[in-house]
Amino acid sequence: MNTFVSKFGGTSLASSKEIRHVEQIASKLERRFVVVSAPGKRFGNDEKITDLLIECFDRASKRLDFSKPFNKIKERYIEIATDLGVNVNLDAEFGAIKMNLNFDPNYDYILSRGEYLSAIIIAKFLHRKFIDPSQFMIMSNGGRVNLKQSKILFDKLVSDDGYYVIAGFYGRTKKGEIKTFSRGGSDITGAVVANLASAQKYENFTDVDGVFDADPNFTKLAKKIDIMTYDEMYKMAKSGAKVLHPDCIKYLRSKNIALNIRNTFNLVDFGTLVVGENYIKKLEKKG
Repeated sequence: MNTFVSKFGGTSLASSKEIRHVEQIASKLERRFVVVSAPGKRFGNDEKITDLLIECFDRASKRLDFSKPFNKIKERYIEIATDLGVNVNLDAEFGAIKMNLNFDPNYDYILSRGEYLSAIIIAKFLHRKFIDPSQFMIMSNGGRVNLKQSKILFDKLVSDDGYYVIAGFYGRTKKGEIKTFSRGGSDITGAVVANLASAQKYENFTDVDGVFDADPNFTKLAKKIDIMTYDEMYKMAKSGAKVLHPDCIKYLRSKNIALNIRNTFNLVDFGTLVVGENYIKKLEKKG
């Protein structure tokens, strides 16, 4: 059976309503690995969970009261779990976060908790095994992933017939300290998991139909690109296209894993397929 890794961004996980779309997508048997971000905005002036966590850290670092953003975070996750009918007690997790903020605020640890809590709830909802990426994702202080060491640990955690939910955005150093990628780093987690699992496809689900030749928010003339190369995608991502973190490409290219950027809320559209140049040359010969 083919193996797909499916990563969902914050807009796909903003509330229980959006997460039910994820449930529909994840029901396909090939989608054995689901990688999740922290909940994003539910509406225009809403707050992202990651931004609230940053606010908690900033206030705690200055020994200021962080109860307001902290309580917003708690209420958001409790609301999501309740609306999904998930029976999960997060008191211990919130207690650990609060203790870290009170005594020795650690930036990477605090920021990583958005994806961590999201993955716990969604794993329960989808009846899948939750995997904390700090169990296998070994990173340098500079944020590079040690694929060799990570592969050894990853293989001990997964089975050929298992189904998993993995928190995005972070791993750990060799010393065991939580280490995050840069913002948007859940994209990288998905690409690394695809590499370690030797997946056939890495699906990156977001709130747009794919990659466009111009920003569709600013021009109606923007056209979606149906297929492109790794190099083309990398250059666009490096130049500011926010649809994908550029560091994903190296983990996919090395194993020739197809990348499919799709819209969680428009499954009729196949999105944009990103592949190697040889694949495109074969298509051109057939055409």
